[in-house]
Amino acid sequence: MTLPIKVADEVVGRAIPENLHAGIEMYINDGIPLSGFLEAVFSNDHFEAFAKADAFSAAAMPAIVAWIYNYAPSDCHGSPERVAAWLARNYKQIAANETDEDHCECGRSLRIK
Repeated sequence: MTLPIKVADEVVGRAIPENLHAGIEMYINDGIPLSGFLEAVFSNDHFEAFAKADAFSAAAMPAIVAWIYNYAPSDCHGSPERVAAWLARNYKQIAANETDEDHCECGRSLRIK
């Protein structure tokens, strides 16, 4: 599998509500934190996911889980610890690629994290 990932590139991804595509893609491709619903799904906490899901997301849970299982990198899902490690790994990559141009005079990062 190569990044960047596009959810709609796979047939099962087309059954996932379009409003979730960007969140999934930004999490996998860029290490952007997930919404509460998607974080619960990626963390394998399906009770919490159903509690946070809207009707469309709840109905699409089989497709979402199937897509994650078949197409998402295996180290980005499965437990809260794996999700945290994925975010930390990507945060470190972003920080390592920052240059002086990415900071204001006060030293704060100008990049969105």
